[in-house]
Amino acid sequence: MKNFPLFGKEVAVPIELANFNVFRKNFFTLADTTLAKLDAQYKKFSSIESLLNKFPDIYDEHLNVLIANAVENLICNKIYDVDASIFWKEHVKHTKAYGVFSNLEDQYESILEDQAEKNAYRKARRQNRGKWVGGGFGMEGAIKGAVNAGVLNAGGSIAHGTANVIGSAFSSMGAAIKKSALFNDKNTYSSIISASHFDFRLVLFTFVDFMKKNKLKIKAVTAKEQDSAAVMFKSISSPSFPKEDIPDAMVKIVLLNPYEEKYYFFLVDKFGDENKEVENLAAFFHIDVEKYKEDLVLKYYKELPILTLEDALAARDNTANFCKRLGGVPNAIQEEIDRLVEDKKYEKIYAKFSTYSKSSLSEWSLCRKEIESLCKDLAVSDNGAKILTEIDKSIFDFKVNLAQSFLATLPTAEEEDAIASKEKLIAYCVEIQLEEKNPVTNEIDEIIKKIDQNIRTVEGHEFGNRADALKANAEKKKIDMLFDKGYPISLRDYQTLSSYLNKNTVMSELDQIYRKRCSDMFAKIAKLSNRALSHEHRKKTRLKLFSGNKKSTIITSAIYFFAVILAFIPFGIIISAIAVGTYEIAKRNLEKKAWNELTHAGQYELAFILAPERV
Repeated sequence: MKNFPLFGKEVAVPIELANFNVFRKNFFTLADTTLAKLDAQYKKFSSIESLLNKFPDIYDEHLNVLIANAVENLICNKIYDVDASIFWKEHVKHTKAYGVFSNLEDQYESILEDQAEKNAYRKARRQNRGKWVGGGFGMEGAIKGAVNAGVLNAGGSIAHGTANVIGSAFSSMGAAIKKSALFNDKNTYSSIISASHFDFRLVLFTFVDFMKKNKLKIKAVTAKEQDSAAVMFKSISSPSFPKEDIPDAMVKIVLLNPYEEKYYFFLVDKFGDENKEVENLAAFFHIDVEKYKEDLVLKYYKELPILTLEDALAARDNTANFCKRLGGVPNAIQEEIDRLVEDKKYEKIYAKFSTYSKSSLSEWSLCRKEIESLCKDLAVSDNGAKILTEIDKSIFDFKVNLAQSFLATLPTAEEEDAIASKEKLIAYCVEIQLEEKNPVTNEIDEIIKKIDQNIRTVEGHEFGNRADALKANAEKKKIDMLFDKGYPISLRDYQTLSSYLNKNTVMSELDQIYRKRCSDMFAKIAKLSNRALSHEHRKKTRLKLFSGNKKSTIITSAIYFFAVILAFIPFGIIISAIAVGTYEIAKRNLEKKAWNELTHAGQYELAFILAPERV
């Protein structure tokens, strides 16, 4: 016997009911799991024919699993004379699915319009009817259901006569529509699934009957006891029922049917459950009263008006008082209330923070000090770490802005100025209590670094140290002096530059840069020299050095040439003569110009070096 205190009374659960309670939980859990599997398989059917053909096998398969489990439990209780077949024969006497399925077959038969079909279908059902035991489909594959069953042959296998009849039946359009309606009818599904659920759970009661027959102490809750408990409960719910008699009456009701959750909910509503006596009794019978209490508290809590911190604090106290008679505040509700109170505290702190002026460091310091004090007064859970961290970040940003403004007033263009400015900046950071390493000092460090990089960079190449960069700059100046003269250059300069490059005295990092520049310049001088020497070669004599500024133009020469040939050549070829003449004159003028530039600059000798093929 198991005893539970309840409102000053004692609920003595008989050993028979306690034993039943143990098996009930396990059997019902397995039955409900099995039903879920059967339901999933049922929903895969696509027609009434497929349902009639295959469902009995599926039903048998799942029922057999439950019966096998029950037999194992009987063996564990030293009952060895009951096997699966014996258990099934007893169990099937009270099942519902067989009758529901037989009724479905009748409905299907009534839809068949062809008389030959009906006759074949009825014959198959008659042949199988005698094989049913208690109206059932059978056990362990020995006997199958009406639609999927045939006659057992000598070898013991099953001939699916009815299934074949259904599969080959020819139906009119009207019959097809009726079949589809029958299959899709919600009642078809609900009646089969409900009956299967009843049968699966019924395994427990068949099990109990076998246990009782073997003199074991176990007693199931009967339908009569359930009805008696329901009648008594209805009486107690009447306003005229004496309140002082309710506890004793409820004890009787619970012992009659301890699996009706509304009985426990009634006790909680009526008397509360400060000592969790109702909750403990219900838990023994696997009824979740704790969840019901949580729903009550949540409903109460949600209806409370909570706008301010004061409202939240009052709600916490009121909820605690409400929950006292229920055995305490549920953890989930308590956590939610605590979060709400914390949020409202911070809401008040942020509202206060927004009222402060923060245009100077002194104002920021005052703001932080007072917010820290307010956090302590309100006893926030993290001692104000959340908002104080945000304020410290804002103060740091404010100081950085001050330092950046100060840096903007300092010279940083030259290295010496930048280094001196950095020292002043660091001193300023100390003054405003900003750590030495900060974004602004990092910025001036980058400026100094950039200046150093520029000093070490020559012709786009960054040297590893300044000594190498100085050497490269010296080389650059010597060559730039030659390049700065432009072209044409003197023979002496050309020879100096060529010798300089041929001796490979340039820094290796800049060598290719200088060689490219020299090569480009020499190419331009060579082009000029070629033009000049072409002029001298055509004249067959060395021209005198040019000393004047007069230059023959293309336009003047063209006009003169046009005037001469116009008097002697027919007009038909004037255009082509002008084109040829103009081209020649232009070419000679370019050569003349080149010669003039070359000789005027004193580069006559250089031309013969750079373009000897013209000599």
